Amino acid sequence: MILDGANIKHQTKLANTSTTTAALTVSQLLVFNRVKHARSVESTLVRHNRERETPLPLYLSLKIHAVTRSRGLIDTLFSLGMCVSYDRLLQPTADIANGVCQRFNMEKSCLPTQAAQGTVHYWGCR
Repeated sequence: MILDGANIKHQTKLANTSTTTAALTVSQLLVFNRVKHARSVESTLVRHNRERETPLPLYLSLKIHAVTRSRGLIDTLFSLGMCVSYDRLLQPTADIANGVCQRFNMEKSCLPTQAAQGTVHYWGCR
């Protein structure tokens, strides 16, 4: 109804993919920006609850960071409520890197990801 209006004829037709995608995007941003309690008037700090963090804001931050590496752009979109903060963006990337290091340390070896099993010898990692 937000996207197509209150006309009942439009609601009974099958939704096309672009409308569905737009509706999902809007709904994820609404959930991401919802607050439990009203903020005080003098508070300018934007806080998002990680429990209600939807995939879109994190994906958008990761995508922008991969293409531009611009902290300023991510911070601007964060202040508009469209993506997660730059500091929050760094958490999953650090978690992935730490997980890879732990796996290599646990196995005491590393293998190039593009190598097929049994075709390349293992190298020791340090």
